[in-house]
Amino acid sequence: MWLKLKNALAPKLPTLVLGLFVGRFVSEQLAFQYGSSLWVAVFVTLGCCILAIVGLSRRSLRQTWPLLLLTGYVFYPDPNPLAAATAVLLVTAVLLQKIHAPKQALKFGLFGSGLLFSILYILTLAPGLLPADSGEFQLVGATLGVAHPPGFPLYTLLSKIMSWLPTAATAAYKINLLSVLSSSATLLILYLTVFRLTRRHLGAITAVISLGTATTFWAQATTANIRSFTALFAALAIFALVRHWQEKASTDRYLILFAASLSFGFTHHLSLAFMGLIFVLFLFLIDPSFFKTPSRWKRPFLAALLGLIPLLYLPLRAGADVPGAREGLNTVSGFLNHFLALGFQGDFFYFVKPVVLWPRLQVMGNVLTFQFSPWLLAAALLGWGWLLRHNWRMGLLLGGSFGLHTLVTASYRAPQTVEYMLPAYLPVAICIGLASGYLSDFGWKQ
Repeated sequence: MWLKLKNALAPKLPTLVLGLFVGRFVSEQLAFQYGSSLWVAVFVTLGCCILAIVGLSRRSLRQTWPLLLLTGYVFYPDPNPLAAATAVLLVTAVLLQKIHAPKQALKFGLFGSGLLFSILYILTLAPGLLPADSGEFQLVGATLGVAHPPGFPLYTLLSKIMSWLPTAATAAYKINLLSVLSSSATLLILYLTVFRLTRRHLGAITAVISLGTATTFWAQATTANIRSFTALFAALAIFALVRHWQEKASTDRYLILFAASLSFGFTHHLSLAFMGLIFVLFLFLIDPSFFKTPSRWKRPFLAALLGLIPLLYLPLRAGADVPGAREGLNTVSGFLNHFLALGFQGDFFYFVKPVVLWPRLQVMGNVLTFQFSPWLLAAALLGWGWLLRHNWRMGLLLGGSFGLHTLVTASYRAPQTVEYMLPAYLPVAICIGLASGYLSDFGWKQ
């Protein structure tokens, strides 16, 4: 009797959880928007449960069990769209792993992650003009002016293009929207990178959630800023190196992408040069023949030249009647002084004495816990340790780029430390994804 009842009810449990989840989420939105009553929530949830049970009645427990992961939000104490979205992404990751069409599953995972975080960032997007540097970037982008050193010409040009969007929104809002695009693109590249390393959608989605909800990354995704582009170019460079390593240097197509990413990254903000040192070292370790074969240099060199093109904007705007433009920009000394930000050179390696550097490094620890929970940081350490054991070169790429960028940031005299650290959050998120992917792989084998 009990066994029959168990066999009859067990397959219905995941669909019931789905109904409760959808019912709760819809009811919360109705209450928030229209102030609907408890009875509305009861009837909505009941209807969702009936639809879920009827709609999935022919599905076996083997097919629907991932829906049980939604229980986490069903019993969550407070309304929280982010927690609901996280539950949906986790279920999606497990379901994608069960799909026997890898390309379709990858496309669906990328589309779902990109869409969800784009919506999340748009819903929390700054509505208009902002103070400080963000306001400057909005003004410079809308008027084709010149930003403070190093000038950020590529960002300025893209901001101007965004201001032409055929909507009724203000130019300031449209330029804020550029950060949504760049941040979402960074998350998609992160997804691809972790998936290529682990072959697990759960690992990729875990990495995306970790970085996409990190405090500073989210903040930068909703305001006019140049930091989100430093993360984007760093993500592109790491992805290109990972793919070049996986292809065993059989083709140089990813080297072309790497050269272009690094070049655009350097001309956008020279702080990526420090990560670039680790990137080039990794390339030497996985493909030393590239440095000995000049015939292979041509296409990456041409790709790198593309990154220099935006710099022409600075001398071309010299003396124009726009914010930030100055006559000296069309001279060699004036151009180099602005692009290389020589006025800030005294701030680099300012805190290098051990007596002040050690407290600064402790601050870096606070910065990390401000972005990620201690559990996620522990997972990152676990993923990096596993990587070092199985592929020390890849471990050097992630650990070295994180460590060097963190060290340079700690020694730099600037108030926006959490923002300067943005590229360093990428290796952390990748290692979190690796830990999740490896653990899920162990679970599937068990």
